[in-house]
Parts: sequence; structure tokens; C-alpha cells
Amino acid sequence: MSSTSNKVQQLQKFIIKKNITCYDYTRFRIIELIKSEKFTRLYRAVFKNKITVILKSFENNELTINEVINELKLYHGVDIHPNIIRFNGVTRKEGDSSILPYMLIFEDVNCGTLRSYLQHLSWDNMIKFSLQIANAVRYLHAKGMINLVLYWHPYERNVQ
Repeated sequence: MSSTSNKVQQLQKFIIKKNITCYDYTRFRIIELIKSEKFTRLYRAVFKNKITVILKSFENNELTINEVINELKLYHGVDIHPNIIRFNGVTRKEGDSSILPYMLIFEDVNCGTLRSYLQHLSWDNMIKFSLQIANAVRYLHAKGMINLVLYWHPYERNVQ
């Protein structure tokens, strides 16, 4: 058995051990490719014809499998926080051996890019945004974690 196959089995065992929810891939409908990088792709998808989510796929090699396991460890250890994108689970897509069979599922905050937000924000909103990011970073540091996706809630009720 190859090293990559062993790593995929290790990933599968981790998902089971941590009781991470695994959704049926056939319940997702891909809407668009949002971003394509060297080892990952982000897709906007609709789950059960109702909920828009982000699916993150990974190239199938030993290095990216290690990254997926590390990313799952990080996201699995974070409680719900209003300024951290929620990790919803995984889905398994068979058939393309160049792509890791597991995809991560995240909430779609539909916020666009940081650049697009900053171009249209008032100074007051930029200050609120900065406070939200600082609050999320403080939370992550208290948990001993770094490198999770942070975002700004454009809704006033979330600004403290």
C-alpha cells in the first residue's frame, strides 16, 4: 500500500475518531469555482437545494493530506465564534484520483474579498471591522490556534 493511501486511511480514521459529520456528496450542487490554487480549489455549492456552502478540495498527494489533517484538527478544536468561518463537516467525492476524496465544508459568508469590503467602508465601519478581527484573533490565541479564516460580519448586531 502506498504512503498516500496510508495517509488517506489516516485521514478517514481521524474523521471517524473525531465524529466529524460526513455529508453525502450527491446532495451538493456545484454553482461555481471561486478560487483555484496549486493544491486546493474552493467551490460555492448548494446543499439540499437550500443552503449555500463552500467546498474546499485538495490535490491528492502526501503533503496536502497532511495539511488537511492539520486543518481538520484546527477547525475541530474551535467553538462557534461570530468572526470565524464555521466548519460544517466533510463530504466524500469518489472518482477523480488526482483529488483527495474528502472535501471540507464551510459556511458561505458571501462577503467577497477583503479588498472589496475595504474599498467601500466608512472609517467608522473600518474601526468596527478592526475590533471584530482583533476579537477573533484574541479568541484563537486563547485557544492556542492560528491561521483560521476570519471574516467581518457586516451586520451591526455583531459589532460590540
